[in-house]
Amino acid sequence: MNQIINNAQIVAFFDCQDMRAQFVIPVLVSILILSINSPMSSFGTIEIIDLGTLGGTFSIGAAINEAGQVVGRSTTSSFVTHAFVWDSENGMTDLGTLGGAISSATAINEEGQVAGISGTSSGEGHAFITT
Repeated sequence: MNQIINNAQIVAFFDCQDMRAQFVIPVLVSILILSINSPMSSFGTIEIIDLGTLGGTFSIGAAINEAGQVVGRSTTSSFVTHAFVWDSENGMTDLGTLGGAISSATAINEEGQVAGISGTSSGEGHAFITT
C-alpha cells in the first residue's frame, strides 16, 4: 500500500516476509510517513515517522489526507485488529468496532471522516464511516 498526496507526503507499508518460504517468520511492521520537503523530482530531505501500533505487533496504513492524518489497521495488545486514525497531535487512536472482533479503516476525507469495514456482533462485515 502506497499513497502520495499533493503536499508530497507518502504513506507506505513495508513487509519483510518472504512469501516463497515454507514458513513465515513473524516480523514487526510499522507504518511510516515520508515527508518530502522538496519537489518530487529531487526527493531532497526525507523524514520518516514511525506511527507505532495500538499495543500489538504491527500496523498498516491505508490512506492519508492533506492534513497528514493517516488511517489503517493495527493489532491491539489483545492481538485483535482494529481500525485507527493517526495525527501528529494525538498519535494513534483506536476506532473500535461495530460490536465484532475486527475492523479496518480504508479511507479518510479532508474533513477527517474515516471509512472502512468492521465486524458486527452477529459476525457480519459492515461498512462504516465516522461522524
